[in-house]
Amino acid sequence: MISFNNLCLRNNGVSFYYIGRSTSTVFNMMLSTWVLGIESSQAVYVCCLILIIGFSIGSQPASKENPLSMQGAFYGLFASISLALNAIFTKKVLPQVGNCLWKLTWYNNVVAVVLFLPLM
Repeated sequence: MISFNNLCLRNNGVSFYYIGRSTSTVFNMMLSTWVLGIESSQAVYVCCLILIIGFSIGSQPASKENPLSMQGAFYGLFASISLALNAIFTKKVLPQVGNCLWKLTWYNNVVAVVLFLPLM
């Protein structure tokens, strides 16, 4: 998630970064249905449609000096998907650590250090 955020910021401006991050709400709704089996109401789908329309409008390049990079846009979408999956799996796994958010955060940080050491 952090890597995709950095890659998005490297290829696009900060304004696109925040617009791209708003899609995490849409992915959270879609992936919650798929992973957790939580069904959403029709009003939620309408709100997500409004977010997607707003994302499409806001993604237009502001000027010729600051064009929108498609590669950066994909990185932003992957960052949003990663963020949504992180929230969903946190909700799914939290009961296994006694609903202790601090314990889950500790485990996540240890795993992240182990996984990122080879990359550094």
